[in-house]
Amino acid sequence: MKTSVQAVCYLLSQNASLIYRDEADRNLLHFTIMQNLPIEKIGSILFTRDNYRNLFDQRDIDGFYPIHYASREGQVNVLTTLIKHGAEINKKTNQRQLSLHFAAE
Repeated sequence: MKTSVQAVCYLLSQNASLIYRDEADRNLLHFTIMQNLPIEKIGSILFTRDNYRNLFDQRDIDGFYPIHYASREGQVNVLTTLIKHGAEINKKTNQRQLSLHFAAE
C-alpha cells in the first residue's frame, strides 16, 4: 500500500488530471476512500489543487458521493477531512440515503 500512496502523491504532484473516472463513474477520491489510503498524506497534495472540490460533487453509478463511502466504512478521520475541505454532508444517493444513514448502519 505504501508504494501506491507514493505513486498517487507523485502523480498528483506532477499535475495528473482529476477529471477522469472509471466505468462505474468513480473518481480518485472514491478510490482513495474505498482502498482506505491515508487521506492526510494524499490530501496534503490533492487539496492544494484548484479543482479538488469537484471530486466531492461527483456521484458514482450507484449515486454514491465520496462522503458516502467514508460514512459507510466508519472512516471518521476521512469524514473530518472531507468536511473540513468543503464536502457537503447532506447529499443523497439514488436511493435518497444520506451519509448519516450509512454511519448509522
